[in-house]
Order: sequence, then structure tokens, then C-alpha cells
Amino acid sequence: MAAFVLVLGLVACTSSRDGQVGSAGKVEVLAGHTDAVVGLTALDDGRLASVADDGDIRVWDLTASAVDLTIKAGLSKVAAIDQLQDGRLITASPSGAEIWDLWPAPAPVRIPDSRSTYSVAVLSDGTIAAGDANGTVRIWNPNDLAEPLVAYQQHTAAGRPGALVNDVVELSDGTIASSAAGEVHIWDRRRPMQTLAASGPMQRELFSITELSDGWFASAGTNGWVYLWDTSQPNSNQLGFPEPGFYTDTDVIELERDLVASRGNHVWLWSPSEPSKALAAYERDNSTALALLPDGRLAVGYYDGEIHLWDPGLGS
Repeated sequence: MAAFVLVLGLVACTSSRDGQVGSAGKVEVLAGHTDAVVGLTALDDGRLASVADDGDIRVWDLTASAVDLTIKAGLSKVAAIDQLQDGRLITASPSGAEIWDLWPAPAPVRIPDSRSTYSVAVLSDGTIAAGDANGTVRIWNPNDLAEPLVAYQQHTAAGRPGALVNDVVELSDGTIASSAAGEVHIWDRRRPMQTLAASGPMQRELFSITELSDGWFASAGTNGWVYLWDTSQPNSNQLGFPEPGFYTDTDVIELERDLVASRGNHVWLWSPSEPSKALAAYERDNSTALALLPDGRLAVGYYDGEIHLWDPGLGS
């Protein structure tokens, strides 16, 4: 059983093939879901929300390592989950985007005209961005769902409308980035018919988009690579970190400046300034979701329904 060591200033972490780590890299397991965990999000009150292919939404009390709330939502093939500014949750799935009130009784509100929604993000002004399978990102006011505020419809597949929008995020300057058909588009919600910049094409489907501290972007792709690109030269992307075995990388998160976590089959820590070298890994097979917790731990969802809280020793 091979192991290797990472030293990040104050801490050494070890990792091995069965997912066990040394004392400096503690792991806690949350069990309850009975099928693959497909979405994780850290809540403002310190809890963790998860959604799985068993159709349930669970809210976890991390101080007690126990389920605080289970919603028998009956959801199928959920692609994303996030938290609204008022504490409600939003999920995205082929059946549509739904808003869930956790108190006093969980009850969903379906966003109209949101079928085949595969990505959602809560923006800084409290609005919701939702991307669908037809290449459109709509922005909604969660308190007035009669009509979308904005509709961006510039994503295409082979020159035709209909590219599935895998991710949508708000950038530090207030613009929006969305990924579909091997490209990341950057656009201004005030001018939704204009694309400010586009990466690629990278000839691969792209999933997660992350804005890095140095102004670069990281985009995870289906060929086991995380692509790095500069917004000032958006068409000159370069390969970033390659996952051994060429598993699909579908999540990438910046932990701190020049330190990134990405998830394919395993979870890897690496530096964008030296992307060919893995610094550390949590090597339990079949990871399915990834989220960063406020205390510096990584929540990792798995195909068997478990959630592992990995502390690589970074601190909050």
C-alpha cells in the first residue's frame, strides 16, 4: 500500500489507496444516504446540505456528526444544490429547479420554465442563475418567479443551439461565467446578448468553473484534466492537473492562493503554478461530489452514499 507525504508549512498529510490518512489528515464519515451523493453545499449556519440519488435532501449538524433534517424530496438525477440568502435551498434536476423551505415544513416551489436545469448559482444580489440543457442561462428573482430577469442564450453545440450548461458562477467583478460544449463564456447580465470572452474550444465537455486569485480560471473536463486559462488571453488555454487514469474531473475548488483541490475518481491537491505534480490526495474510489467547509475541511460525497469530511490540515 503506497503512501506519500505532503508538507504545507505546518502540517504533513499522508494518503493511501483505501482512503485512510494519517493522524494529521483526519477523516470523519457521515452515513445516511443510500445512493450516490451528487451535491454538497456548506450552509451559512455551519451545517452541510447534501442531495443524493436516493431522492433525499439531508442537512447535517457537523458538530454532532448527525443528520439534522431529512427531506424525502423524491428528486431524480439532481445535478446541483445551493443556498439562497434567506436560508432556503435550491436544487437543479432534469425535472426543473426547485426552491425548498426548511422551516416550518419543507415544501418545494418549482421555478417556471426550468425543465432540464443542470446548474444553479446564487448570485451576490440574491438572485438565482440557472443553466439548462438548451444552452440558456436564466437569472431569476427568488421572490418573484413570474418571469426571468435575464436570459443568456449564446451557448451552442457544433454551431447549433442546445448545449447543456454544466456550471454557472458569478465572478469577482460581477460578470457571469458559464460552461457548455467545451467552452466557458463570460458575460454581463446587463448585456445578455453579448459574450465578453470565451475559452477554447477545448474539444472536451467542461464542468466546474473556478476563478483563481491570480485572475486565471480553472475548468475541469471530461478527459481527466483541469484546464487553466487567462481571461486576458482566453483562447490560449493550457492543460492543468491530470488525474492518473484519465477519470472525469467534475469539481475544482481554490483552497488558498496557489492551492487547488479537484475531484475525479479521487480528490487531489495541487498547485496551479506547478500543475503536473500532485501534492496530496484522498484516494478513496468513486467520489461523486466535493465542497469546501468553512473550517478548511473538504466534504467528499461518494457513490455508496457516504460523505467523508477530510481534514488535510489547512485550517479555516
